[in-house]
Amino acid sequence: MAFATADDLVTANIAAKAHRVQTLMFPEFWSEYASPLNLTWNRIKFGESPTVLPDDKIGVYCFVIESGIANLTFCGILAYVGRARNSFRERYSDYLTEKSDPSGRPKVVMMLNQWENHLGYYYAILSTKDECTAEERRLLAAFVPPFSPALPAGVQARSGAF
Repeated sequence: MAFATADDLVTANIAAKAHRVQTLMFPEFWSEYASPLNLTWNRIKFGESPTVLPDDKIGVYCFVIESGIANLTFCGILAYVGRARNSFRERYSDYLTEKSDPSGRPKVVMMLNQWENHLGYYYAILSTKDECTAEERRLLAAFVPPFSPALPAGVQARSGAF
């Protein structure tokens, strides 16, 4: 890409830096992931109507930043992990509201707005709230998602300054 002026170059550089995400890709954490559950993931594009989600199911969910190019559907960054304790529809609706809430969680609001057209919302149905809590912790410990605010204490200590 050629720039007409130095100011154009600076502006483009600032815009690109705003989309930089630091991630921790640590195979040791992945090898420690051990779940008794066999998760089956479903996906919707963030921004779709919440009515496509089950209103009576609970489980874990992830936001994945996806490029959507070159048919590389598996290419993305797992940005956030959470659990839906009441229903997927209710929790997802919370994010649609938080996206435009100036008092929302800053990292989450940024994620929802910076990549709004490139976010996949993945969810896996579980049976109990205890399963949701335990699986969320396992996924957080394995993936260390950059926009999830609460990581397990052992992960924080081992991932250092990340």
